[in-house]
Amino acid sequence: MTGQLLTINFQHWAGRATLSSHGSQRLLPGTGNSTLLAVNEHYLNIGLLNAESPTAITETEPAAASAGLAPTREENTLVLGVVNTSAAGRSLPAEELSIYSLSGNKKTTMFERLHSLSKSRLPFRRPESVYFYTLHKCASSLFNDYVLKNVKRLRLVDYADRLNKGDPVECVTFKEKGFIYGPIRLSTGPPSATYSRLVEPASRRDFIRDKIAIFLIRDPRDILVSSYYSFGYTHGFSAVKEIEERQRRTRELIRRQTIDAFALEIANATLNHFRIVDRLSQACNRGIILKYEDMIDNWEKFSSGLTKYLDIGRKTLHHTYQLSRPLENESETGHRRSGKPGAYKHKLLTSTVDALNIIFASVLTRFHYQP
Repeated sequence: MTGQLLTINFQHWAGRATLSSHGSQRLLPGTGNSTLLAVNEHYLNIGLLNAESPTAITETEPAAASAGLAPTREENTLVLGVVNTSAAGRSLPAEELSIYSLSGNKKTTMFERLHSLSKSRLPFRRPESVYFYTLHKCASSLFNDYVLKNVKRLRLVDYADRLNKGDPVECVTFKEKGFIYGPIRLSTGPPSATYSRLVEPASRRDFIRDKIAIFLIRDPRDILVSSYYSFGYTHGFSAVKEIEERQRRTRELIRRQTIDAFALEIANATLNHFRIVDRLSQACNRGIILKYEDMIDNWEKFSSGLTKYLDIGRKTLHHTYQLSRPLENESETGHRRSGKPGAYKHKLLTSTVDALNIIFASVLTRFHYQP
């Protein structure tokens, strides 16, 4: 028996379904007014062509799916399995479905049945879940707002964002397959709920050892500079009153300092954040470290690393590249001030840079940054 992979697009349930077999739109009819589809090792009779009412979806005899193609879910497309191409009868192009018109409600009901059946019966092989770790001021907003939302076959779960907005989070749980968790900002500290419920549990060696993880970092000296302007002047406030009050107090304290005093004051805390990254990345058996600077100056290397464990389409990658380009002129009021690597060289005193190079010596060596 020969077979072809068949997919149905459910984006327009009330209208016409798009059926495709490796690019060619076709539907192989079964007997009578039904269409015979093979789903894994079972055939399904689906009454697509009954002009009076949708036929109930029923399982029939098992059959070997000789093509051996595993069903998957990709965006709005459901890959059903293998179609028996040796069945007699002419092929019905998908566009002819509208000729055998079902009323809108009946057609919708029929496709809802098919969708429901697919969710309950098909053993989708979802990819293993991925954990996206980073630090504040490493373009984490770009990944939160756009990139991670557009990873194929993995659903984004951003617990930090939900907690910061005050959304109810009864339990922070992690599933083995089908999700991408993040951004998990390891620079988040106590006494926040984000730290106690998310960051601290996810920062344990035994937690990350058998998982897939991506670590996005940036030159710690640039992180200090960006943090000064962001947390001191431009970063928005949380809708949660307790968090907002803490953010406002932090802003006032930062504004009383020069950028050099601020950088030296929080350098040791930032050093500890990088030590956590180092510890977790070495404990993780399937992890990769990505650098912000490569995203700006070596996109080919960065995108190659980003897609090692994530299925990201070319359009998403291209748009990510465009969104990540540094601003030509520095913005003093926007959330994104500049984005150019090496800003610390122009913003900090030489004596401050020298002191930071000593503090971060192990980090600069470990992650291949120039002193």
